[in-house]
Amino acid sequence: MIDLKKATEKAKGFIVEMEGEQKEFHLESALLSSDKKNWEVVFSYKKALEHINDLQKILGLKERKIYKKVIIDNDKIEIIGYSDAAFDKSVLVWMNIWLISSENINRKEY
Repeated sequence: MIDLKKATEKAKGFIVEMEGEQKEFHLESALLSSDKKNWEVVFSYKKALEHINDLQKILGLKERKIYKKVIIDNDKIEIIGYSDAAFDKSVLVWMNIWLISSENINRKEY
């Protein structure tokens, strides 16, 4: 069995192994299942947009936030799952709209 710190370190290490070193890693959540069998760890990081369209230029968007979920077997201390984190997308959409509008209200460069 592993503790919270070891679970998050293992998850981050796995993401770096799969995706390469990324900028601005943030721990979003780390939960031990109620049966104590698995850790579910979610990290986010920013990734530069490869092709920026006109709207993204106007809004000053140059990168996007990626969420990755890693599931770790608590007994074997092995990665047993890896995916894009499945947050409630409607909440994320509204959060992004709010962030975009609040960050760019006073922008003069179009």
